[in-house]
Amino acid sequence: MAAPYLYWKSFVFESPSIGSVNDVKSATLQKMQEIGLANAAIHEWDVNGSTSDTIVAVCYVQLGVHKWTAIVMAAGTHAKSLRDQLIAKFDTIVWL
Repeated sequence: MAAPYLYWKSFVFESPSIGSVNDVKSATLQKMQEIGLANAAIHEWDVNGSTSDTIVAVCYVQLGVHKWTAIVMAAGTHAKSLRDQLIAKFDTIVWL
């Protein structure tokens, strides 16, 4: 069996309210759970979760004091759909 394709897309988080990568990781975890990745968890270098046939992971690159790029990666049967759903959820985040 061939390995599944890896789909990825980046998303920029920017707000004076973002104090650290932990703020972005917490928001990512919440949005992953909202799209059905119930086992999503925060790890040292990423946030990831999976379904029975797809894994989604997000890692981060700091671009400035309050600016981060999230690299959303997904592989599996529903990779593109879950990746796009997560990116769409990122658009709904309101930083306070």
